[in-house]
Amino acid sequence: VFTDGPFSTLAWVGEEEYDDNSRWKLGVDILDSTDPIYLTETITHEVGHLITLNSDQIVQDKNSTYTPHQNTAVCPQFISDEGCSTPQSYINKFYQKYWAVIYEDWLEMVYKTDASDKDEFYKAVGEFYSKYQDQFARPYAATNIKEDMAVSFEYFVLNPKSTGNGISAAKMRFYYEFQELVALRQQMIQSMCSYVQ
Repeated sequence: VFTDGPFSTLAWVGEEEYDDNSRWKLGVDILDSTDPIYLTETITHEVGHLITLNSDQIVQDKNSTYTPHQNTAVCPQFISDEGCSTPQSYINKFYQKYWAVIYEDWLEMVYKTDASDKDEFYKAVGEFYSKYQDQFARPYAATNIKEDMAVSFEYFVLNPKSTGNGISAAKMRFYYEFQELVALRQQMIQSMCSYVQ
């Protein structure tokens, strides 16, 4: 539990120790957590990160340096700052299906932007989103593949199964391919509904 003042960051997840994705921290801002709907959406989003970035999904070798530039010599699957994804990982499959064709554009348009300049960074994300708007559920999903997966997971858990034909709708249905995540969705919904009662 933390606060950075009202109306700022509601929640976040991060590795407990740098370069160790086997243990994670979840932070929730006590001042921003009064809206139960927004809190539910945000916590579900953060759970999406935990499911897709943990040590079962991404392998970290302490002797390797990872960057988002794809390099099959270092990692034959999707590679990120966090490490090398496993062949059957959710993020590798998501990358192959939805990001492989737009990834180089993302590197050029978003990744190369100075992330410390928030205005410049979010302007770049907005331009990337505008170029591929039909592929994202909302603009924030265009930030990077990790956020796109978390947004898609949030929609997967909290909404009926999408029936649309577009890529963003397909991303929301992506998680239905995994029996364990369908079971998790049901468990989360039942827990949230019983909490409301």
